[in-house]
Amino acid sequence: MNSIRVCLLVLLCSVPSVRAEDQEPSPLAFLEPLIGGHWLTDARLPGGEPIRTRVTYRYGFAKQFVRGRVYTLTDKGDYLTYETLFFFDPEKKHVAALTFSAQGAISRGVARPGKPGMIEMRTPRSANLPMMRQEYAFTPGVTDAYTGRNYFDRGGAWVQVMETKSKRRADPPIGKPLRLREPSEWLRPLVRLIGGRWEITGTMGGRELDGFTRYEWSLHPTVIESKTVMRNPGPEHTVYVAFQYFDPAAKRLRFLSFSPTGMKVAVVTVRPDVLHYEYTEHTAAGPVRYKEEHRFLDDDTIKWKVNKLDGKNWVEFASDMTARRVRD
Repeated sequence: MNSIRVCLLVLLCSVPSVRAEDQEPSPLAFLEPLIGGHWLTDARLPGGEPIRTRVTYRYGFAKQFVRGRVYTLTDKGDYLTYETLFFFDPEKKHVAALTFSAQGAISRGVARPGKPGMIEMRTPRSANLPMMRQEYAFTPGVTDAYTGRNYFDRGGAWVQVMETKSKRRADPPIGKPLRLREPSEWLRPLVRLIGGRWEITGTMGGRELDGFTRYEWSLHPTVIESKTVMRNPGPEHTVYVAFQYFDPAAKRLRFLSFSPTGMKVAVVTVRPDVLHYEYTEHTAAGPVRYKEEHRFLDDDTIKWKVNKLDGKNWVEFASDMTARRVRD
């Protein structure tokens, strides 16, 4: 029953949509009807247990992703229990739905427009849960309510396990993060980044840098979010928003970063006092490969270097890079 409860709560973070047939939408355009306010859902689990949630959807940095957050409503308060990142994966050519839970679980599915006014989302079978499918739909002409139907794969046949009714409310939910368990041993080397801001100096791509990065829990204890801000040129402006998490299927740390020009997915390797990132950045000009090494000199100082693949050779792209923590 616990596995089913976790599964169905994740399903509540799926979304309906309306496709525009007369224009070329962005890959995430079908999520736009859900953005704004919050969605209040009352439902019953297959065992009859009532459950109530609020779900919010917001565009992320530079509209490169959509963040869905599920707050579970209890008699002790509203708690942030799930978070889903919807983003276009340029390698797989689909909109991925990467879901994190406050219990530490992670799942990845695929979201896509279904029939008009509907979205379909599928999540592959995992060790504890069957393959899942969700169909959520608006009634024609109604934009502030939808019906969700959730299915499990049972021996090759889709079996409906729950139907939900959701209504949009204008007031935002008040939710508190849960602290259900400690971060996994895989993620603990990154926890030392949280706290204060890391002031950045150095040269990257021939340009002097002046900026900072902040790290915080996006959803404890599963995913850490960071935002990098530059002061030059011009006023302060965000250049990257990133998420770091442990992928249990691959048994690797991953780094997912979004910028106005594209996204990158890195594999993170941890050695004593060293974080090594290897990634491909997907831009309009095509994919570019990088390697970064971040070395802790002490708890508040990091030196790092960046190499870029030029043809078949790795060349220095960033030199004399330093980040010093300012505790504020």
